[in-house]
Amino acid sequence: MSAHSSETGLSYRQPTLADAKMLLDWRTRPDIARWSFSEIDYDLAKQEAWLASCEGKPDFTHRIIRMNGVPIGYCSITVTDAAARIGTVGVYLGDVKSRSTAAAMYFIHILNHVFFALGLNKVVNQIMSGNERLRRAQLLTGYREVGVLRDHLRKGDSLQDVHIFEQTRDEWTRFRKKYRDWRDLDGIEWI
Repeated sequence: MSAHSSETGLSYRQPTLADAKMLLDWRTRPDIARWSFSEIDYDLAKQEAWLASCEGKPDFTHRIIRMNGVPIGYCSITVTDAAARIGTVGVYLGDVKSRSTAAAMYFIHILNHVFFALGLNKVVNQIMSGNERLRRAQLLTGYREVGVLRDHLRKGDSLQDVHIFEQTRDEWTRFRKKYRDWRDLDGIEWI
């Protein structure tokens, strides 16, 4: 059974304009917005325009994360350097209960998608200091912490440190054997 069509466990689907309000509600919630690198206004028309603009972008992939068919979060993959085949991953979970149960598992599917479906060579993620849940999820899925950018991001009235994590295709190919889940975001198995 593919992860794309399954109604049990984790599955993923393309966002539609009908998801704009749900995504905006999640993205502007304080518990999610506090870890986001950009600030957005609660503007449904802008959210719908942004979703429409994502259609057909060759350097951008995104999905609604679902648990047992119910939307629980959002993930995106952005190619940041096409020539070097480097990208970055963004994730947030709107369903608080799923944060402890789904975190490592959705990263497995995302990383399989990054390296096998998209053919990237490396993924580099930035995590704001203090986001220990996401930091642990990165480490559980084989990322290496390669450094900390001190006072790198202004959030509100203070400067925040940013932790840099990376993983190469070769590293993931070895590390993923620990999980033995070969599916990507579309349910394709990459054995």
